[in-house]
Amino acid sequence: MSGGADELKRSCSERFCTLHVDVTQDDSVQKAKEFVEKNLGKCELWAIVNNAGIYKGVIAEYTKISDYQDVLDVNTLGQVRVTKAFLPLLRKSTGRVVNVNSIAGRISLAHITPYTMSKCAAVGFTECLRRELDAWRIKVISIEPEFFKSPMNSYETMDKALEINRKDADTEAKSSQWQQYEERVKPMTSIVSAISSPKMWRVTNAMEAAVSMEHPCSVYVPAGNVVKRIFWYIVEIIPAIFLDAGLRVIHGMAPFVGRLFK
Repeated sequence: MSGGADELKRSCSERFCTLHVDVTQDDSVQKAKEFVEKNLGKCELWAIVNNAGIYKGVIAEYTKISDYQDVLDVNTLGQVRVTKAFLPLLRKSTGRVVNVNSIAGRISLAHITPYTMSKCAAVGFTECLRRELDAWRIKVISIEPEFFKSPMNSYETMDKALEINRKDADTEAKSSQWQQYEERVKPMTSIVSAISSPKMWRVTNAMEAAVSMEHPCSVYVPAGNVVKRIFWYIVEIIPAIFLDAGLRVIHGMAPFVGRLFK
């Protein structure tokens, strides 16, 4: 059992249960469903929250196919497996499905390609599911946070992913293209880590609202502050030609700005 699970058991009531689930394995998800059914008693299942997620790969060209598959298997197909397994229980309660996605599911940024692919697919799954299940009055909610400080987007995690990419690159790439890639990516990892918000409670508050409110929003976009929320909204709606131009400027300034955040 993880440290997080131990902490939850200490801080919650005796009725609280933890269960290890591997969302990439059908058998593991099925056992979780059976465990829930066995322990529901006279109660009904009200909600599932799909929160599993991993991050692999930095540079699309040098990320292994197996890394793409791993990220998609957890971030996207994990949601599908869990949702399909528990939908029969949710129909009985007319409950809800809460999928924790990402702003990367709406905005495609360089150097997180496998993660962005998985989150775009997850957002698509969530929106299709919401419209399909409307006939049964089952609510499906997408939570799409911006960058928040977590082990997944820490400088150490991103730097480790970049190092794995470097080892996977061939000799020719290491000597030419790789150096150019690295000069762009390294400063960006410092910037992303620095601007990530520590206010994780904004994400958990959105999760709580999605589960408990009588009329939840279809999409929650937790942000560190109002300015950042407006910024991401503009980035989402701005025409691609202007966004690409802006990103070129940012990448050009990244080495200088990155030194400021170190």
